Amino acid sequence: MVLLAVFLILCIGLIIGLPVPFAFGAALIYLGYFADTEVSTFLSGGHWRMNSIVLLAIPLFILAGSIMNRGRIAEPLVDMAALIFGRIKGGLSASAVFASAVFGSISGSAAATLTCIGGVMLPRLEKANYPKGFSAALISNAAPLGLLIPPSSIQIIYGFVTK
Repeated sequence: MVLLAVFLILCIGLIIGLPVPFAFGAALIYLGYFADTEVSTFLSGGHWRMNSIVLLAIPLFILAGSIMNRGRIAEPLVDMAALIFGRIKGGLSASAVFASAVFGSISGSAAATLTCIGGVMLPRLEKANYPKGFSAALISNAAPLGLLIPPSSIQIIYGFVTK
């Protein structure tokens, strides 16, 4: 019965236009205050796990990606990748993948990589007569590549959970 009430609070919050974190927060507040003692003990005991300096790295990675996006660091990175791979056949697409990997490893966020490198490389790929579908697929599949190169936000969370 408690889970049904939590689900209803979450759905009603989302239907009335509440942002997702606030809807989840309202559901967790209900769960913490009005649920049985086992659930509220679980919630209060899990607080120390979430109150960690390690988890602060995630918003800081997002902030770093935003700063790099505003600082136009993607353009010189793409130019460097074009210098390395520009002479081979299909070098522009290879330079897009390389720039995505480097930018993703610096920012730690696939979404920041997609917006930054995609914003620079899609017009270049279109100017070089690459098909739009190929260009979009290339950039969207190269963006998560940076998550495999340390340090990334996913690896920090994985290391935190498994310690």
